Amino acid sequence: MVAKKHGIVDSVTMVSLESPWEYLNFIRSPRPSVLIFLTNWCGDCLYLTQYFPTIEKRFQNSLDFASLDAEAFPDQVQMHHVLGVPSLILFQESQEIFRFVTTRRKTAPEVADFLEKGLQLIAHRRNYGNSV
Repeated sequence: MVAKKHGIVDSVTMVSLESPWEYLNFIRSPRPSVLIFLTNWCGDCLYLTQYFPTIEKRFQNSLDFASLDAEAFPDQVQMHHVLGVPSLILFQESQEIFRFVTTRRKTAPEVADFLEKGLQLIAHRRNYGNSV
């Protein structure tokens, strides 16, 4: 996939998923992948985009990133029980590993902590199996 600019995300490496096929290919990846559900009217989504290029740079060697317009993909929103935006879900090989849910605005340190914990969980599963 080639990095593109999402409607509101000026991205370093993040792809904007434009079809159900791109979505499926993204979450099926053996490489850990973060899917971010966004909308172009959400204030907290706009806030997240201000610092997200820095987050991407920090994790670009260990994670792939993609955004999905929550309004354009209601089936995926419902399938993943996304109740608010922005929502961040970490996948590997179609399996949800970890998600970041909060009613507060997500800060850069909180997002980085979420990603670090997700990578630790993946390493634990790799070393000890899926029992956590």
